[in-house]
Amino acid sequence: MMYLGIAVGALLSGSLEQINASQAHNVYWIMLIFLFFSVIGLIFGAETLHHRTKGFWDVLKPRILIPQKTRPIALASSIILIMSWAMGGYFQSYSSLIAGEIYHQSGSLTAALILLTYMVCNAVGISLGERFENRNLGELVGVLMYVGFVGSLVLSLYIKSIPLCSISIVGAGIGQGIGYSSALQKFLKKAKPFERAGLLSFIFLIAYGGAGLVTFVSGRLTRLLSFTQITFCFFAWLAILGLASLIILFLENRKLKHYKV
Repeated sequence: MMYLGIAVGALLSGSLEQINASQAHNVYWIMLIFLFFSVIGLIFGAETLHHRTKGFWDVLKPRILIPQKTRPIALASSIILIMSWAMGGYFQSYSSLIAGEIYHQSGSLTAALILLTYMVCNAVGISLGERFENRNLGELVGVLMYVGFVGSLVLSLYIKSIPLCSISIVGAGIGQGIGYSSALQKFLKKAKPFERAGLLSFIFLIAYGGAGLVTFVSGRLTRLLSFTQITFCFFAWLAILGLASLIILFLENRKLKHYKV
């Protein structure tokens, strides 16, 4: 739902800006209305956890937790989460450039549709990733698919191919969703219910932190490199992280088999 929310927000913003640029700020009022009803739902909704905190102020205290059972998988899963969110940041930052470079459209609606496509495919990938009983297999498929289609995206920018670019966006979105959901589910499965809030804080910290750092560096590189070269740098970075995560997963599997024997 989070990815669909980003996609709908992008499409709504792009549509309002395309129709009337002076009214684009109205998207904030629409989001404010949604947030208001979300707060109402939280107040009157049923509690889903049996573990209760001591009070309202205790809830506001930040907690970052890596449960003991999740620590053996923390490194590989964290790398996959950073990979996923880094490319999500790429599309949020550079969808307008893809629209101009490949589709020859300068309107904000086209950029929003590119981001929408990526995010919706991400949600499809998450649904597929949840079907993998073997999380290592889900992460393997997700990483290989993700890195492969980002590589084809780079190629599409070099040869200016609209079909290849479109296929790459769809494939990268699905691959990211499979890898991300498999890593996340493996994390949450090994954590107890009262540990999940702190674990999610850790997950979002590394995911947002990794994506923010990569996006910041890529923004500085725009002064030195072309957009296609920056996309290639993203691909190289993802390939390195993907190879590292797969090596770690392989070593984890060997270690587990050794202990079972």
